Amino acid sequence: MSASHKDAQAFYETKQKAVKYYLENGVPQKMEEILNSMFYDDPEDIYGHLANYFDQYIKPAVITKRLSLCISPATNTHLPDNARLEDREADEQKRTESVKAAVNYINNEISSKLKDMKPTDQQQIDAILKGKGGKISVVAVIPEEPREHFPQGSEMVCAVSQAICVAGARAQALAQGVPLYEHISSLYHTEPCQLRMPLPIVTIMQSGKAALGKLNCVKEFMVIPSPGLSYTQSLDYITGIYYYIEKSLSSKGGVGLKTVSETGALCPVFEKPEQGLDLLQEAITAANLTPGEDIHIAINAAAHEMFDFEKGKYEVMTGVLKGADDLVDFWVELMSRYPSIMIVIDPTRKLDRDQWMRLCDRITEWCFVAGDRIFNRPGVLMYEQLPEQMMTGATVLAMENMTTLSDMMGCARKMEAAGNQIILSARSGETQDDFLADLAVGMNARFIKLGAPNRGERVSKFNRLLQIEAELEASGKLAPQVDHEFVHIALPPPEGEGEEGPPPASPASTKETKKEEKGKKK
Repeated sequence: MSASHKDAQAFYETKQKAVKYYLENGVPQKMEEILNSMFYDDPEDIYGHLANYFDQYIKPAVITKRLSLCISPATNTHLPDNARLEDREADEQKRTESVKAAVNYINNEISSKLKDMKPTDQQQIDAILKGKGGKISVVAVIPEEPREHFPQGSEMVCAVSQAICVAGARAQALAQGVPLYEHISSLYHTEPCQLRMPLPIVTIMQSGKAALGKLNCVKEFMVIPSPGLSYTQSLDYITGIYYYIEKSLSSKGGVGLKTVSETGALCPVFEKPEQGLDLLQEAITAANLTPGEDIHIAINAAAHEMFDFEKGKYEVMTGVLKGADDLVDFWVELMSRYPSIMIVIDPTRKLDRDQWMRLCDRITEWCFVAGDRIFNRPGVLMYEQLPEQMMTGATVLAMENMTTLSDMMGCARKMEAAGNQIILSARSGETQDDFLADLAVGMNARFIKLGAPNRGERVSKFNRLLQIEAELEASGKLAPQVDHEFVHIALPPPEGEGEEGPPPASPASTKETKKEEKGKKK
């Protein structure tokens, strides 16, 4: 048999297979049906009409191949910023090995477990990732105090959960044109709702225990725009504030003071908190804005980092020690002189609950006392009972380590029900992945904490928020932000009072709501 005859025979066999394939799937009949009807319908968009017709025959998207690692800050370090070089190198090696183990789990065991599942089944997949029902026991852990220890490779839980959410959004986008933030909104909210832009909490300067200088009690100096400003306006003003301070530091101390931290924040040398607060207010005023009205201030105290365990006191500044009771007075006095401070994060340690509540009782009529490191990660917090003797007005949540998207959403619902504002936060070790921006918009989070408007891994998220705002405005789906609503957290009644007097107060009954008067300083 000649070569040309063999080619003809192979072509004939391929043609027969193709005919059989198309007939078995009903392609000729469907094509004939739509082409005949379309001639009479005479649609303006022929190809759109064809797409809509075949859309009814599309099978739901399922996971069929190996998962690709989503660019996610799933691994985080617990080392302080001033850790020794050898400790940092050891920690980096440990995290590298853990990430390699995570990739191996994803490419083998996880991919086989998730094969043929729908990427829109977020909760079911997250349950598998966390080892529910003994399916993947390798990542099932019991948290320990004071720090939770994660098994090697557990970073894959956060990364895969995020990747599944992105895949689910893309599957819906192919059929319905749904952007990621709307897909997240459908997962979080029981009913369709308008979306709001989160208020950015932007780190301008970083100080604290690990920094140069004597100041220990403020790790981050941050700014927050007024709810009356659009996100685009806010970012423009805040960028101006950042570069004003950068220029000011350079003129006073040279180029060396333009050094930035891992979060992109400026790193000046401060001896006391008033220096950072005065510089922020100067920059806000220089932009023709009013501190406490157009732009508010937030501080991250990170009290657990300034506590001296040997002396049993907080070292607010080098050589200045304060007990837990004195620390409350310190914060109240400082914030009375700077009423533009609207959020304080982790002002005391978790163990000093009585002092935490005393501080809340004195400042929460005009300031959010937010919890970050005082809480366990979302996957643990969502199952814990919130203590009545330690309440918060806002909660910082982050996607990291073994946290799944379902954990984030379940924990956020729980904390909102307890009267908390939600702050979605980036962490150290960020990448240029901008998932967090879509997550904050989709969940209608009140705040988003991304770091400074500097470094590519931070700027990418700020820019994504700009895109989302433009899309929502163009589609008429953007809801305006509402004024801040502060909740007064009162001291709980003394122990034993419930037996003879009124019953112990619940979290809801010990909070008195007070709305912020627009433009008024407390």
